[in-house]
Amino acid sequence: MSRWQVTTPIDTFENPATGSLIDIVSTIHVADPSYYQELGQYIMSRQDEGFKVHRETIDSSPDFITTGLREKMKAKLQDARVDASVDWLLTVQGRTPYRLQQNKWLVRDEVDDQHDVTEAECIRNISLGAQLSKYMLAWAGRQNIQRAAERKNPRDFEEYIFALLRKAVAPYESGARGPRRWGDAMIIDERNRIALSGVDKEIEEDGRTNLVLVWGMGHLAGLSAGLTARGYEHMGRRDVVAASSMTILVREIRSRNKGRKQLTKHS
Repeated sequence: MSRWQVTTPIDTFENPATGSLIDIVSTIHVADPSYYQELGQYIMSRQDEGFKVHRETIDSSPDFITTGLREKMKAKLQDARVDASVDWLLTVQGRTPYRLQQNKWLVRDEVDDQHDVTEAECIRNISLGAQLSKYMLAWAGRQNIQRAAERKNPRDFEEYIFALLRKAVAPYESGARGPRRWGDAMIIDERNRIALSGVDKEIEEDGRTNLVLVWGMGHLAGLSAGLTARGYEHMGRRDVVAASSMTILVREIRSRNKGRKQLTKHS
């Protein structure tokens, strides 16, 4: 990833024994509209080739009634965290070209398949302390975004958001497991297990099946390891540009030109 671009990968795996192909399309959830257009073109072309799509989508429909005080507190924190996140996302969308990911841009809903947890399962299985920690992070993020929006002109604010996107993607660039926080066992590991169980079901029905797994960058390491454990080999990677900063690019070009002039002057 260059200093002026944020990219995410499409990794292709193949089972040499069966010829089954599986793509992991890693995404970030705020990016340039052109990013989602390119991902959508790729995924839908795979659907046209007969690939099945499995995607992450936490189902928000309630499937339980909170009865205990602890569960009610966790549910309220979950709602407050969502509200805080929505606030700063609306600020970003209103003041920059970046947009929030929408699944309708990526897949044809009538033929894809969801393999993920429900919101109720997240609330039930993430500890109260972890819920509080995640809410505090969301609240702090909202405050930082709002302060930045008030103090910076549109171009500076866009560069600020770009820096946040770059920071979010950097830990996962090589496919490595990123930093761990409270609640990740549920949010990352358990959801990876469910995603891979969906793969197992498809393979059991047809060992030659071809799949596209559309998941956030944080899941890349776990899904890649799961496919490798199932006999799949990594065949290639395609990087897709999620965001660009022309301000940083111009700054780099000027810095390089200045360096060349200094070399010429001293040679």
